[in-house]
Amino acid sequence: MMKRYFKVLGLSLCIGLANTCVFAQEIQLVPTVAPVEKSEDLVSIHQINMDVAITRAEFIIAIINTTDTELIPIMDTHYAMPAMKKAEQLGLIDLKAYPIDTWSEIMPNEEKVEVLSKAMQNSHIDIGKVYTALSQILVEHVEVDGRLIDLKGLKISHNQGKVMLPIRAVAEAMGFKITWDADSYTCTLNNGSITSTVQVGFDSYHYSSVKAIGMSAPFSAGAAPRLIEGTLYVPVDYFSMFADSEVTNSTVSFTKK
Repeated sequence: MMKRYFKVLGLSLCIGLANTCVFAQEIQLVPTVAPVEKSEDLVSIHQINMDVAITRAEFIIAIINTTDTELIPIMDTHYAMPAMKKAEQLGLIDLKAYPIDTWSEIMPNEEKVEVLSKAMQNSHIDIGKVYTALSQILVEHVEVDGRLIDLKGLKISHNQGKVMLPIRAVAEAMGFKITWDADSYTCTLNNGSITSTVQVGFDSYHYSSVKAIGMSAPFSAGAAPRLIEGTLYVPVDYFSMFADSEVTNSTVSFTKK
């Protein structure tokens, strides 16, 4: 399938009354209200792979995370509720058209375009930061030391604004052996020098090394490990203990330390 890359450079808003003009390969957006101040973080050659699958909730969270909003969890409801409510306040969505049971569905490209068009017009949103943020999560490939990893049909996922990667595929590419304890829902990585154990539902990560005494200080990666259709996923930041990373051209690239 042809990938459509939406280039930040040359964006202009084609909203007239209730119509959004969408072109085959890119959208051009021209603000009809006060223009948004451009962020210094905006890179004109940024390309965003809009064909990457992402849920409605995660797409909205990525945008709201670029604002000054503090997202406080609301008990006994969907984890994305604070972000979705803020998006409605900013005029990005109408919650009546976004019932909660649709938030975990993959967001169609035309809806992404509509939301981004509204974000472009909003003086409270830095569209440069939005496109930079989206370029970091709309990814579909993983590399380790310059070699593309075969994810064996598994999809990169997202949780609470974080990119989630299948731990086995990435860790094995880094030279780790993987063991899984079904009783405790824990996964252990070991390469002979470094050992790390993660547990489903616990956003706390650490490792131990034969070259050091004790364990590293535990840290939060912003999302807990989770099982998705029988496969364990962890946030991309988990691997920061073992490798440096960057995201370019829809690819997460790791360089082992």
